[in-house]
Amino acid sequence: MRRWWYVALALACLWFTPGEGAAQSSRPTDLWTPQTKTASVTSNQTDTVIWTPASGKRIALQGVVVSAGGAGRVEIESSDVDVVPPITLDSGGFKSFDAGGVVIWSGAVDATLAYTNTGGYEGTQPLSILVWGYEY
Repeated sequence: MRRWWYVALALACLWFTPGEGAAQSSRPTDLWTPQTKTASVTSNQTDTVIWTPASGKRIALQGVVVSAGGAGRVEIESSDVDVVPPITLDSGGFKSFDAGGVVIWSGAVDATLAYTNTGGYEGTQPLSILVWGYEY
């Protein structure tokens, strides 16, 4: 009789396991195409657009990486409002800001993503910015 219960339990587990048609949360990458945008500068920039979404779309920002040849500060912004805390580097190196794949900022329809930097480059070593996410 015990074997019957084990078989019934195994079948129930298979029957109720979520599959293609079951309600389950999908990863954003299952629904949208991930995108990366980059900038590399050797001078101070103010409100320079790094990402313009397709017409009628929004940006879902998932992360930022800043690599600098020298000390500097970078602000990632939309309409002059910081979308992540200002990133400060005391010397060359890199810093990242992400939430493990979760959206950290979602813009308005057709809103662009821009950056402003003060320093961050030294000699021939530029300040580089990488942002990633998707449009929806």
